[in-house]
Amino acid sequence: MRFYEAIGWCPVRLDVDDWVTLAEAGLRAGRSREIVRLWSIDEQGAGNFPPPLNPERDTSFYSWYEISQWLRRNDRWEAGDSQEPILVALNLAIQLRRLLPRLSRPEAVLALAAPTLSAPGRWPTASEFVNC
Repeated sequence: MRFYEAIGWCPVRLDVDDWVTLAEAGLRAGRSREIVRLWSIDEQGAGNFPPPLNPERDTSFYSWYEISQWLRRNDRWEAGDSQEPILVALNLAIQLRRLLPRLSRPEAVLALAAPTLSAPGRWPTASEFVNC
């Protein structure tokens, strides 16, 4: 990130292929789109299916990482090694860096993001973040 910022670029996200439709989730899980849709509205399955990342839209997108964890817990589904959600977390961190300078109370967001690290002097101030 710092390299790209130093040359004047302002990265907005890493491509992690995490956002999926219910149809794509079905393909990845080897299940039909319809059964995944029924899981998503709690008409089948164990309930508590991950919510959409963009509620109230014509096309809903879901986190593949969250769905795969739900499948492991509730459907005895195995897709090989569970990937740590590091790329998802990095994208959230990139978004947070871009938004902090615009917030009137960034310390409230920082305290929520990592309460054990929010002691005075542990976090950079909002003005130290890149304003993209």
